Amino acid sequence: MNGFDLIGTVLQDAFWSGLAALGFAILFNVPRHLLAACVVFGALGHAFRTLLTSFGMGIEPATLVAAALVGLTGHTGGSVSTFPRDFHEYRENSQWAGSLCPTRKDRGLSGAPLTPANDGPLLY
Repeated sequence: MNGFDLIGTVLQDAFWSGLAALGFAILFNVPRHLLAACVVFGALGHAFRTLLTSFGMGIEPATLVAAALVGLTGHTGGSVSTFPRDFHEYRENSQWAGSLCPTRKDRGLSGAPLTPANDGPLLY
């Protein structure tokens, strides 16, 4: 495999793995302002693993090294981000501060919990 094929393979892998990471982030209700970081870190980790395996490293050690890379870069980014503090400050100032999932009863409606089916997505 020449250099151009390798670059094309890694970029294609990064694109599809970033898309998969976005899907998982949406599935697990990651806040919108953090979705881009999920895409970047997912693409970075999987592309790095593909690069390592193309140089002959086994899949298991390549996965370990790529996961360590994502973990360290995520930890570094987490020390810069203020997401947990902002989220908890918002929750404390919210009208539903005491509950994790506000119900329709909290809003003066029937007792059914908020779901996308009856009230649309609940975004914190």
